[in-house]
Amino acid sequence: MAKKSSLYLCESCSYQSVKWLGCCPQCSTWDSFTETSASFQAATKRTTSASALTMQSLKEVTLHSEERFITGISEWDRVMGGGIQKGSFMILTGDPGIGKSTLLLRIAHELSRSYRVFYFSSEESCAQVRQRAERIGCIDNNIAVSDRANLDEIIAIAESEQPDII
Repeated sequence: MAKKSSLYLCESCSYQSVKWLGCCPQCSTWDSFTETSASFQAATKRTTSASALTMQSLKEVTLHSEERFITGISEWDRVMGGGIQKGSFMILTGDPGIGKSTLLLRIAHELSRSYRVFYFSSEESCAQVRQRAERIGCIDNNIAVSDRANLDEIIAIAESEQPDII
């Protein structure tokens, strides 16, 4: 027999959770979660997003050049198709200890020569990021660092501070 799955929906802001929460993490409203059927919620979501969806032929897609941020790290810029495209979202994954944080700190340092850069680290404290930066020679005043891991907080900081690059 199929297991019944439920979603909990905040009545104030429509935030969804797989479990009941006392306080909504998005809008901070208390006791606002109500249980809904996961299949009902999925169907509602599909209907809403499908009505806003429009498709077009690939040949009809308009091409335009996008601004790119050049890091000066040739292999990185090559892999990124000629630099980091403005407004893009990238996820860098790999085994622990392989050098993801070191690479990203180096990229932030290179970009900070021309731009104000925000560096958010969800796994290391600000002190650990600074120690790494000192070790690899990447200390720069144009890099602002935060150890905030909540996406809503990161977006709020970015909207209020207006960095050149996040």
